[in-house]
Amino acid sequence: MQNPASECRFLTGQRMGHEMALLVVDDNEDDRIFLEHVLTRSGLRIAIEFVRDGAEALEYLTRRAISGLRLPDVVLLDFHLRKFNGVEVARRIKAHLELASIKIVIWSGAMISEAWEAAYEQGASLLLWKHANLSLLERDVNTLYALGGKGDFVEGGLGI
Repeated sequence: MQNPASECRFLTGQRMGHEMALLVVDDNEDDRIFLEHVLTRSGLRIAIEFVRDGAEALEYLTRRAISGLRLPDVVLLDFHLRKFNGVEVARRIKAHLELASIKIVIWSGAMISEAWEAAYEQGASLLLWKHANLSLLERDVNTLYALGGKGDFVEGGLGI
């Protein structure tokens, strides 16, 4: 991926349903590639953009809000990001009135319970484990899709 901050892919699948806009914030290229592969295989109608860290995510969201462009329905934040972690990014997103309605999902392969609690306190709607298992990640992609269109509680993760 050459410039993830400006990469947008419209993954239009064969399944019927709404198109969800998803912003993925992850500094691990392997995780981004694997997630994109699973999203493509899912057949779901998802417009996906990638950025590498929290600062890029906040800049991207602010720029879109100021320009009147569509904001993502869901932001998928890696917990362990450079500069500041996913919980801090969630807090900053929820602090901006024009961004507050965006649903936040924190995903991580390793996080202590206090960090999970902090994620919910800072506005996360859902917490997901990063999976190397294809079928589990496919389940989580369907969970993200449902969250993007239906409200705050969905099955498959630790939702509120």
